[in-house]
Amino acid sequence: MVRSCKIALIGIAMMAANCLAVPSQEEVFKSISDNVGQSGDSRLFMIFGCAIVGLIILLVLFNQRTKREVSPKTLNHQGKLLKEIARSIPIRPDEMKQLRLLADETPGPDGEPIASPLSLLLCPSVLGTAIQKNATRANRNVLAGIRKKIIFK
Repeated sequence: MVRSCKIALIGIAMMAANCLAVPSQEEVFKSISDNVGQSGDSRLFMIFGCAIVGLIILLVLFNQRTKREVSPKTLNHQGKLLKEIARSIPIRPDEMKQLRLLADETPGPDGEPIASPLSLLLCPSVLGTAIQKNATRANRNVLAGIRKKIIFK
């Protein structure tokens, strides 16, 4: 047992001597260059920087999304409705032109011209009074035929 204690003390003394040994100048420079070379790797820094920038962009986009007002989509479009009604009533393009002429020349309740021939197609009585009252450039015979198509449909 005494012998193993002596061996342990000698081993500890040798390690202590190695720890207390002064390194040479070459060893110091080599150690410094190794440490600087390892810490000089900028890939990790670039990845971290890109992740931070990406996170900031996501936060800005999410913030704008929450501020955006949702407006309902326009369901009724006057032109589409006019085409749909014109398909259900077999109206030729020249008849549609005559209706547009009549709508432009017929004053509405506020004195302004009727906004669309759609009003004339939806209400045959308005179409009839517009034909009777106005001296219009539109052909009265064509308009009377359109009125008959609407009434008898």
